[in-house]
Amino acid sequence: MLHSYFTIALRNMARHKLFTVLNAFGLAMGMSVSLLLISFYSFVSSFDDFHTKKENTYRVITNHEQGLDKADYASAPAALAKKLQNGYTGVRGIVRINSTFKGEVVSEKLNLPFHGYYADADFFSVFDFQLLQGNAHTALTKPHTLVLTETLAKKIRLSGDLLGHTLEVDGIGTFEVTGIMKDEARTHFMFEALISFATLPPSIRGEESDPDQWTSFEDQYLYILTDESSDKIKLQQSLDRIATEVNSQSKDARVAFSLQPLGEITPGPDLENSI
Repeated sequence: MLHSYFTIALRNMARHKLFTVLNAFGLAMGMSVSLLLISFYSFVSSFDDFHTKKENTYRVITNHEQGLDKADYASAPAALAKKLQNGYTGVRGIVRINSTFKGEVVSEKLNLPFHGYYADADFFSVFDFQLLQGNAHTALTKPHTLVLTETLAKKIRLSGDLLGHTLEVDGIGTFEVTGIMKDEARTHFMFEALISFATLPPSIRGEESDPDQWTSFEDQYLYILTDESSDKIKLQQSLDRIATEVNSQSKDARVAFSLQPLGEITPGPDLENSI
């Protein structure tokens, strides 16, 4: 019986060649697109999987309302870090990031533009980016120090080892190279260099009392590593208390903070000022 079905199918295909070709082409295209989408989603879903503490790492995102304007931001005020450190005991590490760094390495033989993040000293304690050269615990502790990605280091290096050498960044100053970091493709972070957060003035670091810092934070980001036994609900309650305090001092702006797990950033909701 199967043989008969097969024979009939071949005869129908021979009689209707055009429809057969169109159906086969459509099936092939559909399967190809489906496999491509599955592969792409699988690739994107693997972003930041290399971080061993991913399950306990969160990004603070902000809902900001002012008048009729409402938006959800991937960014959060840098000043939030100090309040969390003082008011919640379940935090193992906090990383402030400022994404405004853009510079150009200048020398007799090279003018090379690059971009990066100002990042807290705990960056390499919270995230598992691998340092090929340098000490992860001290690389970002001092002002005017930076860590280069391997790709950028290769572009800059004309001779010898860059570690411990200084680079002149046009219009910004001189920086000591304290680390060379292995490139990592599967991450939501996009930078060529990390500059120590201590390089920034206290007002931008969120270490001075300024009401405006709670409503103007487009280039600031905050990541929190909690204890394994830490209660996410209690941490969120701390964020809610801080938001209530901030809102009580503002006339027309309102903020609300929430926790976004590191593993849900990519793919994730479409947020303003995504890093």
